[in-house]
Amino acid sequence: MPGAVGVAFALRNFTASAARSLLLCFATAGVLGCAMMLLVAYAQHHKFPFTLARARFAIGQFLALLPVCFVMEEVAFRGVLDSHIQHPQDARRWVSAFLLSAVWGWWHLPITPASALKQGIIVFPIMHAMIGVPFSLFWRRSGNLFVPAAVHALIDAVRNTVL
Repeated sequence: MPGAVGVAFALRNFTASAARSLLLCFATAGVLGCAMMLLVAYAQHHKFPFTLARARFAIGQFLALLPVCFVMEEVAFRGVLDSHIQHPQDARRWVSAFLLSAVWGWWHLPITPASALKQGIIVFPIMHAMIGVPFSLFWRRSGNLFVPAAVHALIDAVRNTVL
């Protein structure tokens, strides 16, 4: 419920500038994150047939995950931590975005199967930095947490659909 309220507030304050940032975030982090999920699915299953049922499932996943991603991760990581560690006048804004994304990757370790935990300690920060740095940069540019939350929900919906 708190995530839905946050999403509604962010959408109410959505501007043309935020829409441009959202499109750019989809084009960078969204494409990259979805491609990573599809590659993992292909490596594990060697196929993922597209059906109308899967499309409906993906849409449902996106709508269900949007408030969850918003309140659990984007408010915490981008809204609170990123706002705290990054300073607009700091020329090293990429460094703070990368470090925050590495921590965000480690945040996902508890959902990692025990057999992949050793690899996850190294791989998760790298994978999450690839999408987390654009999340942070487009959040900073737009000032609207809907931007990273929508792309995050899309990537997670693709993951849940193909894996």
